[in-house]
Amino acid sequence: MWGTASGTILADIVIDGHGVLGSGIAARQPEGLAIQRVVASNFRSWGIFVDADDFDRTVGEPPLLEDLNVANVSRPVPRSSDGTAEACIWVGNTAVGRRFKVRNCAWMGVWSGTAAKHARFSDIDIDDIGSREGSSTGLYLEPFTTDSVFERIRIGPNVTVGIVCEWADPAWGSRPACDGVVIQDSLIDSRCVGAYLDDGTRNTTLRRTAFVHQASAAVAIFNKHYNILYDTSGNDYGLMQAGAPVVLNKNNPC
Repeated sequence: MWGTASGTILADIVIDGHGVLGSGIAARQPEGLAIQRVVASNFRSWGIFVDADDFDRTVGEPPLLEDLNVANVSRPVPRSSDGTAEACIWVGNTAVGRRFKVRNCAWMGVWSGTAAKHARFSDIDIDDIGSREGSSTGLYLEPFTTDSVFERIRIGPNVTVGIVCEWADPAWGSRPACDGVVIQDSLIDSRCVGAYLDDGTRNTTLRRTAFVHQASAAVAIFNKHYNILYDTSGNDYGLMQAGAPVVLNKNNPC
């Protein structure tokens, strides 16, 4: 979907890419889009992709994505996209997302970025991302996820890193990739760290969330310039592995 396809509604659809097609739904025109009750599986790049690829894009009527079940997204050589694809759900605009279930994505479960400002995602279930041998991420927040809320997210246990907030790349003016993001009322059950907040992350709220089974830390930070953690109230760290700290200051901890 692109060009004049504003207001498109896609509902009650089952799509199978048979490991050959790149994506199940690819929407470059997000204005007024609704994707509801869709099952998409067996694709090479994305199950569902909503991104106008315009960092300054403001949508008047944000897209609605709800009741999505996406699984089995991988290149023939898993993780060969180097983080540019192999995500079950990819959203690059202001959007409302509700009730996602994602499984078996080679790189990341749910991705947000580009112009994802004032987005709101809730009730998302992410598991079986990547492989035990390689790093994998449940929720990946890249440039520019801004003033957005992620709540009631359940990640793991077959995930290496629960959440990643990307760095402030000088190529994009050193703007924080993850700025003013709120993650709350969630459960992160991941092998290495619960959340990795890279250099440039700013004013991140991570509250009322349980961290389970992490071996390295609940939260790893790598920060030189900004106030990276804003609010961590009400978190539960009681089920992490013995000796794992709550906060670890380390670049690329996994």
